[in-house]
Amino acid sequence: MLNRVALRLYAVFCLVFLVFGSLAAAENLDLTTAFSVTGDLQPTDWRLKLEFSSPASSLEVSKKVKCRFNNAAMNFRIVNAQKPDEQEAGQTLPSERQVFIIAPEKAGDATGTVEITIGKGLQSADKKSNLAADTLLNVKTRKAIRVTGGEAYFDSIEDKGVMIDLTENVKDYQLKKHIRIFPSVGYFKVDRQYYSNRHCYKIIGKFVTGRKYEVKLAGGAVEGENQLLDNGRVEFVSRGPSPQISFTADRSVLELRSRQMVPLNFTSVGDFKAQLMRVPAFFGPALDSLTAFAEVEEKRPVDSSGMRLAGDKETVIRKNAAEIDNLMVKFVKQHEQLKTLSTDNAWADLRNFLEPVFSSDSQAFMGSDNPDMEYHFSLPLDYRPEPEKGGSVIVKVSETKTEEGQSAARLFQITDYSLTYKFSRRELLLWLTSIETGRPVADVPVMLLTNDGRSYLAGRTSHEGILKISEETEYPFVICKDAAPETGKAKFLISDLVIAAAAGNTDSCFIKLNSNRFSSSAVYQSAPDRLLKLSKLGHVFTERGVYRPGETVYWKATAREYLDKSIVSPSGMLVEATIVNPRGEIVSVDEFTLNEFGTCSGSFEVKAHMPLGQYNLTIVPKTSEENEPEQKLDPRWNYLMNRSGTNPEPQNNNSSEENQDEQSVPALAATGFQVQEFEPPRHFVELEISTEKRKIRQIVGKDAEQLFVNCKVASRYYTGGPLRHAKVQWTAHLTENWSAVKQFPMFQFGSNDSQKELIEAGNSVLDKDGFLTVSLPVSNTVLSGLNSIEITATVLDIDGRPATRVDSFSPEPAVRVGIMKLPGGLTQGQELPLQVIAVDKNANKITQGEVQLEIMRKRYIYTQKRDAAGGIFYNWSSGWVRHHVARQSLKDSIATFDLVLPEGGDYMLRATYGTGSEESVAAYSFVVDYSYDSYADYNGQSRTRSENEVLLMPDSSYVAVNEKVRVRYSLPRPCEYALMTVESDEILSARVVKLDRPQGEFIETMTENCRPNVHIGLLAPASRSGFPIYASQVDSDYPRTYFGFTRIKVQNTVAAINIAIAPEQQNELAALPGAMQKLDFVVTDKDGRPAVAEVAICVVDEAILSLTGYKTPDLSGLTDFILPLCVFTGDLRTSLITQDLFKLISTRALTGGDQGAGTIATDLDARKDFRPVAFWNPAMTPDTNGRISIEFKLPDSMTSYRIYAVAVDKTTGFGSKDRQLKVSRDFYIEPGLPFFLTAGDKAVFPVAMHNKTAQAGSAELRVAEAKNVLVAVESAKIDLPPMITGRARVKLEADNGAGEASVLLAGQMNGLNDAIERKFPVNTAATVLNRQLSGSFTKEQSFRPDVPEYVASMTGSETEGALSARLNLSLSPFARLSPALKYLMHYPYGCLEQTSSAIIPLAAMRGLIKDGRLPGYNLEQVDKFLDKGFSHLLKMQRSSGGFSYWTSEREDSWWGSQYAVLALTVADRAGYPIDRSSLEKSLDYLNRTLFASNNNSRFEHGVMALSAVNLALNKKLKAADLDTLKKRFTQTAEESSPLLLWAEALCGDTPIEELAGRASQLKPSLRSISRGWYYTSTRHDAFNLLALLAVNADRKKSDDFAGRILASLSEKGYWNSTADTGIALFALSEYFQSLKAGNESELEVTLTTDAGTKAVKVDKNGISLDLTKAELLAGSGVKMVSNGNSLISWSFEYSYPDLASRSEPVNNGFSVEKTFENLNGKKEIRVGDLVKVTVVFEDQIRKDGDWASYRNFALEDPIPAGFTAVNSSLKNDALPSDATSEDDEYYCDYVDDAYTFYANHQELRKDRLLAFKNHFWSGRFRLVYYLRAICEGSFKMKPTQVSLMYNPEINGMSTPATVQILAAE
Repeated sequence: MLNRVALRLYAVFCLVFLVFGSLAAAENLDLTTAFSVTGDLQPTDWRLKLEFSSPASSLEVSKKVKCRFNNAAMNFRIVNAQKPDEQEAGQTLPSERQVFIIAPEKAGDATGTVEITIGKGLQSADKKSNLAADTLLNVKTRKAIRVTGGEAYFDSIEDKGVMIDLTENVKDYQLKKHIRIFPSVGYFKVDRQYYSNRHCYKIIGKFVTGRKYEVKLAGGAVEGENQLLDNGRVEFVSRGPSPQISFTADRSVLELRSRQMVPLNFTSVGDFKAQLMRVPAFFGPALDSLTAFAEVEEKRPVDSSGMRLAGDKETVIRKNAAEIDNLMVKFVKQHEQLKTLSTDNAWADLRNFLEPVFSSDSQAFMGSDNPDMEYHFSLPLDYRPEPEKGGSVIVKVSETKTEEGQSAARLFQITDYSLTYKFSRRELLLWLTSIETGRPVADVPVMLLTNDGRSYLAGRTSHEGILKISEETEYPFVICKDAAPETGKAKFLISDLVIAAAAGNTDSCFIKLNSNRFSSSAVYQSAPDRLLKLSKLGHVFTERGVYRPGETVYWKATAREYLDKSIVSPSGMLVEATIVNPRGEIVSVDEFTLNEFGTCSGSFEVKAHMPLGQYNLTIVPKTSEENEPEQKLDPRWNYLMNRSGTNPEPQNNNSSEENQDEQSVPALAATGFQVQEFEPPRHFVELEISTEKRKIRQIVGKDAEQLFVNCKVASRYYTGGPLRHAKVQWTAHLTENWSAVKQFPMFQFGSNDSQKELIEAGNSVLDKDGFLTVSLPVSNTVLSGLNSIEITATVLDIDGRPATRVDSFSPEPAVRVGIMKLPGGLTQGQELPLQVIAVDKNANKITQGEVQLEIMRKRYIYTQKRDAAGGIFYNWSSGWVRHHVARQSLKDSIATFDLVLPEGGDYMLRATYGTGSEESVAAYSFVVDYSYDSYADYNGQSRTRSENEVLLMPDSSYVAVNEKVRVRYSLPRPCEYALMTVESDEILSARVVKLDRPQGEFIETMTENCRPNVHIGLLAPASRSGFPIYASQVDSDYPRTYFGFTRIKVQNTVAAINIAIAPEQQNELAALPGAMQKLDFVVTDKDGRPAVAEVAICVVDEAILSLTGYKTPDLSGLTDFILPLCVFTGDLRTSLITQDLFKLISTRALTGGDQGAGTIATDLDARKDFRPVAFWNPAMTPDTNGRISIEFKLPDSMTSYRIYAVAVDKTTGFGSKDRQLKVSRDFYIEPGLPFFLTAGDKAVFPVAMHNKTAQAGSAELRVAEAKNVLVAVESAKIDLPPMITGRARVKLEADNGAGEASVLLAGQMNGLNDAIERKFPVNTAATVLNRQLSGSFTKEQSFRPDVPEYVASMTGSETEGALSARLNLSLSPFARLSPALKYLMHYPYGCLEQTSSAIIPLAAMRGLIKDGRLPGYNLEQVDKFLDKGFSHLLKMQRSSGGFSYWTSEREDSWWGSQYAVLALTVADRAGYPIDRSSLEKSLDYLNRTLFASNNNSRFEHGVMALSAVNLALNKKLKAADLDTLKKRFTQTAEESSPLLLWAEALCGDTPIEELAGRASQLKPSLRSISRGWYYTSTRHDAFNLLALLAVNADRKKSDDFAGRILASLSEKGYWNSTADTGIALFALSEYFQSLKAGNESELEVTLTTDAGTKAVKVDKNGISLDLTKAELLAGSGVKMVSNGNSLISWSFEYSYPDLASRSEPVNNGFSVEKTFENLNGKKEIRVGDLVKVTVVFEDQIRKDGDWASYRNFALEDPIPAGFTAVNSSLKNDALPSDATSEDDEYYCDYVDDAYTFYANHQELRKDRLLAFKNHFWSGRFRLVYYLRAICEGSFKMKPTQVSLMYNPEINGMSTPATVQILAAE
């Protein structure tokens, strides 16, 4: 029993053991995990794969998996997929499975740390197993870069694969590490493609065409970068080249005596056949649409791609080729009909054109082996019957295995005939020559085709191969009709001709008369129907050369016309006067009608906002049907001139369709004038040069004779009298001596090398008589004629004001050497003959002797140098190196050298005749291009100069009637015959000449018909000497025609007009300022009789004329007519296909069928009438006695006036005359004050006291009044001898701080009195630091401004103008905006954005200011600022309608233009009177540019969506266009979202509910970000606020954004930058104005400080209070207490000076250094000295050994008050040439361990230099400019400041200093 029980117990135990033992073994559930991306860094939308060893339920996974993100619970979801990187399944997966993919429930852009816990105990679905422990996973998330697409591409065999797009850029070599390709292609590379709106990469490898590939992107962190790649894949089928077959030739003529091979290329085609169809000569021209002629003779392409026919032309041929079969049927029928006609002897010449008969032959060839490879083969055409006979052949190539396969067809001419044509308006000349020999071919019939389908038999060629055809002759014609040929005899117009053809017994050819054109770079050609437009000449002048903004320009134009060999006045002609500003923008266009004298005149007001610089005035003929109907272009010439019917001439981009003809007409005349801020000089300089011989001792014990040049320097006041003891700065240089000998215009004498060599320089003073003599020895290079001595003298008045004169000494040598002038556009590899002559003083040729020619080349050497600190740097220097020397004896008075130019570069030829002291030298420098240059042809098309153009060298280019011209030529290859012609608008003569050598000459006589000029031409056919033997050889020996043209002017007769000014007054003309002046003029002709003429008379200040070196106008050039060549030439050889060898195609058996300069203040500032021009009348006519009388009032200026008169009659009579009129008082004073002072400056300025009387006197000077400065006269009385200028010294001290100052001086002598007042600013000595505090309160508020302790110890003069405090209080919130508005209004720079940013908020708040609701501002003040702002803004508007970023730039700034348009729009809406035309122009620019093609750059950044707002605000945005913009801006989120919402709300087409919904999604920027102008968080928030206000839906959200913006206002009173501040203010002003008005009753606020208590009244309009220094510096601050409960807004603006005595520079990202260097080498600086200013700055990152990119950089360099900047635009001052010697090499950017700083915009103002750079990289940079010391004293040099305009916290300042200027020695 026990055993049985025990047995049972044992059995139960075993069962339990088995059951629970098995359970214990299976309870562990295994888990493996894998994220979608390898590594601990995951994308924000990560996926995690959980794979269990047994299926689990989704419910169990949901319970046991926990996610946390940044320590907060995070929801997740289970993805309906089995792999992390696969799409979710279409069908729901089983809830119980082994693999689960989990992901965040809502994936966003937020990054952080993710913790995932898979909890222990997670059971399998069958509950038999569970996780034994927690599984913990920790990863960090980041926004991942993803693949967005990809496609296969094929560019070439070496460049094929797949192009993928990513969401961001990745370094390509890093990207490659993550790429896997299946199946493998072995080595591959990744190449980033640069697009503005794509992040695109090529994956390039040996992909097999047609195979399917998969590219996988393995996700993970990018090594060494802060980036993460997500998994991605792209599948594609590899692409190869498209199947094609074509002829590799852009022309279609083959030499008959050649291999007769055509280059053919094909890709991916099967076997093909070539069919040859022979065409009779009559029908070849009818098939011209199947052939290809070269358009012009140009440099031929050298590669296979360049040899191909242009795509559009190839397309036309292919299209026409489809009709070949139908045409053949038609032509065969016509051929039979014409054969019947040719049996008539009258039509015997037709017989040759009917040969050969139509026939066809075919041959088969093998196709492609490799589908990716392009094959180049030579297709032989010699398998046709009788290949030795020439003519037209149609070659058709097509695949044989399919009818839809590739094919190509072309008509080729295989011929030995070459037709050369020349046509003019009324005549055609044809010359037929042999291609093989170049010899004329005689007795060959010629046929001409006209555009009406007629074929004219024009005759046979003469024994010279020439046939001349005239419009006046009738010719037999035939025209093929359907029924039968129609015949007749008729005349035709040359303009109606289309093709010329020639047919001999066994050969034929044809040429299209608008092709194969010789377009010479040496002459100007014009279409025959434009000759009348070009036979006019004009002259235009302005009454002076320089104007100030606000002045008026007066001008006069005169025109003459060459008609029937006479010069006449084109009276009644309509002209257009156009003025273009320095930015290339048209600022004025007016029409005028020429009067009987052929003249017109006009004026132009230079407005204040117009930019400074050079303006150009152009006069252009303007035709109209009523005016000159004969000048309309004749459409019949369109074909021969290669013009389309709708656009017959090259057009100006700005011209309208109705004015196209007029715009294309060349200008009659043009002139330029300057617009500058300037002060005229008081004196002028005279140089008198003479020579003398002296004995000098060069060798001990031996004297020698040396020639010296003496230059006497003198200077006189314009009012009369010399400058005595004045300082003189002079330099002498050895310069070029480029001279001409009239008898030999084709030769250059002397030297044209413009490099200067300093001989000597000095500083001296004029003696008591006002003279200084400088003596210099004369070197042999000057005596030989090679060089001249240039002397520059600058004389300084008592206050340092300069006047400059330049003159040269160039002695005439006994013998002068002349080097033949070379043509422009020389290129490497060119060879040409060079001629050298020698002439005596009488221009007679030297006949005997030897000439040495040296060929020099400029070499550039990179040399090592050391700076002042001993550091090493490198610099480029250059010099001439002898390349070759040759000698030739004079033969026929000419030495001829073979000039070979093997390489491009700078060359100099140096020719020497004679030896020793009798040596004569000439030098000629020129540039040889590395490639052929281009020029514009008669249609304005750019052409490349042909290598076949040769130089013709006449012995004279200006001759008289019946004079002979000898023309020399040199041909590169021997030619047996040449066609010589004399041409103008007609072919005047033509003859064929047999040549016996490549070089030679011919003689032409210039007849009466040659006036005013002719063009001599040469055409010389060259035959070939051989063919290439190897495929590697280039066929450069092909037959060609050398051509050349030269122009000869044949002189016209000129009649002179004589003018006498005030002939009754022989003595010097003199007058008093302000007096009435009467002048008489007498005008007579060449015979002394009264002239019938029109006279322009002007009286203008000579001092102003001297600023630009203005010359009295001379109209004698109006007889110098140069008419263009109106004969056009072409030659069939231009269309020859070269016989380069390609592989021959294998055959098979046939089995089937492309700013103003600052100057010293003068009396001009104080007196009332200082008109520069006292009198101007452009059109006065003499009476019958030839007399003109004028009367006018003189201005108050004391100067010398130039009276000039310019006379013109109705033909060739011209005359000019001028005379001086001195205007002065007997006694007057002129102070030499600086333009401004800085607080603390001490100056001693001179006062010139002029005695213009014949009596001596004692002059007395006194200070009548002085404000804000301390003034004292050192010596009150001065004795003045007669006609002497004395000088008084006056002490001046800016001792009262900053502000406006004035000085009134009075002088008297012998009862004569004068007084003058000068006003000038006094600037602060220290940099002023601005700060602000703001807020709001109800009962009370206290604040304490943070002012440094040192301010309290400063004196009143130190803080005057720099220490201020203002408290703004208001019951409205606008008081808080006051500091930011002040910041904008006082911002010192003026780029487009800065100007616009200041205008936008101020204009928007104009209404509030008008109502007095913005404390501290009034409407007059605001409108004055807006006037100035808009004046500056409009300076930056370009003709396109867009705006440049700076006034000096010419490119439009797209993003900046958005700010400008918004400024105009806001001001317009606020009622400010803007220029509506400017706004409309800018809106048109936005519309035109925004919706144009290829405009991706307009959508690169979100701020650019402001363009949509601008259009919407002006009701110019359509709903469809808005949809387009929304799609385009999808890639640029951030700011574009609110801007597009704002625009959409303005359009009003979208339901408010939809807009409100989108507005609710607007989110504030996460943190303070600034990426320059691209993006800032402040601006983003402002745009959000503006969008919300426009939608008017979510007030709380608007309140939140307004609060955020206000809270981010910096203590300095602005938001980060002007761009941020302007938009933030605009948004806040709109927000505040949208608020409902509250309880605005008046309150009383009590202010308490340590200095006392005061009570003020505050209402809705607010109040502004200025606090005293004591109140500002009060230790306890300011306490404000209100007696009411209303909310009071307040802002406190305060400023205080930086330490002026700061001894250390400021480095907040940039270090800055500034140095002064006196150019005379001395340490001290004296009045009159030139000083070189060098500013060097460097960014800290570069110093630390790294680099960075910077944008929108600003440099401000204050100029000390005792200096003025040198303005190189005017001629009154000059720098010594060695002042910039380091910059001689223009590419030398790295000097003295710093790069040259090239600013995008630079302004030179009176008190500072401003320079701006849009973008640059890290580095050390150097900026150099020059100052002249103008006033004695001690002057503050404020620190130079540099900063980033949109990140101003990155800045630097140099150390302030004091500069001492001593009195002139």
